[in-house]
Amino acid sequence: MSLRNSLAAVLRLMRISRGLSKDDFQGVIDPKHLYNLESARSSVTIDTLEAVASVLQVDALTLLTVAASLEQRESHD
Repeated sequence: MSLRNSLAAVLRLMRISRGLSKDDFQGVIDPKHLYNLESARSSVTIDTLEAVASVLQVDALTLLTVAASLEQRESHD
């Protein structure tokens, strides 16, 4: 699993676990762009990751760390 795919999964799971819809990110990030990030169809910039993280109420570094951990775990299986 690539880091992009891992981050996509982490973003999707964090959003869903917090009971947020893609529309809850309106004004911060376009819901279509969030869909593309969660589907690993586009890459994320640091600025966008920080904006998404603020809505999720988590640090951007935490999102990257969890995604990297997932990616490493998947590559070893």
